[in-house]
Amino acid sequence: MREAVSRRPPAAERGRPVRIRYATQVAIKPPTFLVFSTASDLHFSYQRYLENCLRRAFGFPGTPLRVSVRGRA
Repeated sequence: MREAVSRRPPAAERGRPVRIRYATQVAIKPPTFLVFSTASDLHFSYQRYLENCLRRAFGFPGTPLRVSVRGRA
């Protein structure tokens, strides 16, 4: 995840940079990942980018993935 974010950082939200804190896998059927960030929601295209990076890194070709984002409270 760190490599994917450093290659293409997320877009700023309201003029503030969005940082991805960490990500963890929370379920296995289907593989579900929870991303903790400073923003409550990431743009859908950036979530799709993260899904594709996870697919390539962990060998999930053709498997549906879920990526949820949890922002700072």
